[in-house]
Amino acid sequence: MNNLSARQRIYGLLILGTVGVFVLFYAFMSYTTAYNKSRGRLNSLTADLDEIERNKQEAQRASERQREYRKLSLHSNPDAAKTLYNDWLLKTAADAGFENVNVSKQGPTDKTFQNRVIAYESRFVVKAECDLKELTDFLYQFHTADALHRIVEVNFQPELFSTRTRDDKSKNVDKNNIVLTITIEMISLPDGEIRQQIVSSNNQRLLQDALKDYTAVILPRNIFGFPNNPPRFLTKSSQEAEAGERVSISLRASDEDEDAISFEILQSDVADAKLTSASDGARFTCSALEVGEYHFKFIVKDDHPDSKSAELEMTLHVVEPPPPPKVAEKKPEPKFDPSSRTVITGIVRDRSGEEQVWIHIKPTGQRLKLASGEEFEVGPHQARVVEILRGAVVLEIDGIQGIYRAGDTFNEPREILTRLD
Repeated sequence: MNNLSARQRIYGLLILGTVGVFVLFYAFMSYTTAYNKSRGRLNSLTADLDEIERNKQEAQRASERQREYRKLSLHSNPDAAKTLYNDWLLKTAADAGFENVNVSKQGPTDKTFQNRVIAYESRFVVKAECDLKELTDFLYQFHTADALHRIVEVNFQPELFSTRTRDDKSKNVDKNNIVLTITIEMISLPDGEIRQQIVSSNNQRLLQDALKDYTAVILPRNIFGFPNNPPRFLTKSSQEAEAGERVSISLRASDEDEDAISFEILQSDVADAKLTSASDGARFTCSALEVGEYHFKFIVKDDHPDSKSAELEMTLHVVEPPPPPKVAEKKPEPKFDPSSRTVITGIVRDRSGEEQVWIHIKPTGQRLKLASGEEFEVGPHQARVVEILRGAVVLEIDGIQGIYRAGDTFNEPREILTRLD
């Protein structure tokens, strides 16, 4: 090394450093690759364990279901199970009140999986006549019964097609009396428990525990009628009232089915708000309010068994009352002007050759024969004969001169002359 020049020593050190870097990089990559493989293998094993655990849990659930199914299965002998179920159907239908009951049977049919019989299926078709209460009772007993069965199809028609007899022959057709057809499937298992009867237990299969909870909702309905329509508000959602005046607003609504309706207040910005019955709906009242906006919410309900409702959010705008109207000044009635009924009846010359104007004041009945320069009065007016012309006369009335001819009235001169000062 001592014989190498400085440049050669530098080159040697660079080469050694580069080789060291490559060695370290190779070692790092080898370690990373081995770690990733181990990590991947660990993840794979973990996923396999999770899958095994899920399968185990699913198998346990399936085993629990299988045990439950075996408890619900009627009899390992399919014919015995079929007979037992048929007897139960007839008894349940009779207990519910069905009439003219007929049960037809099909099966049993083997159900196989991987060439192994796993169940026997029997089908029953129940035909009967009943009312809605009896049908509800039957369906409640059906769904609470401990058996592997299900309803495939239900078909019913109104009493019009029924032959059911009644003591009261004059009774009208009842909306709830029906002709019923129910198709049912029942399953029994080869390893099922041997049972001599079918018992009932809800076992959380139904939402409600008691039969009365269902009859209370179902029986009031007309199953063959049209669905109930909700009522509709006719009152506008924006109303206006004057400040200082007691508020009174009519609430109106309509119901397409002509059901009786009722109103309630759901929300009010005013403490003393109340509703009272009215012939056309209800009347909402409250005390006088200050200027501002007030919000209310109302609900209208019908009295149908399947009751429907509608809501109205109303905004009440309370405004200042308008100013009182201005009283128009009463104008004095115009007084009668006698000049409008004063007529120039003629312009003549008498025997002495003097020109005269004849005037008839009709309101007073006066008849005047006046010469030039003479003055006279017509009601409140001061008049004077200024000059008599040929076929015309110049009169001055209240300082205004005008030319008149025979037949003219004082208030309508033929021509207005210069006004005198």
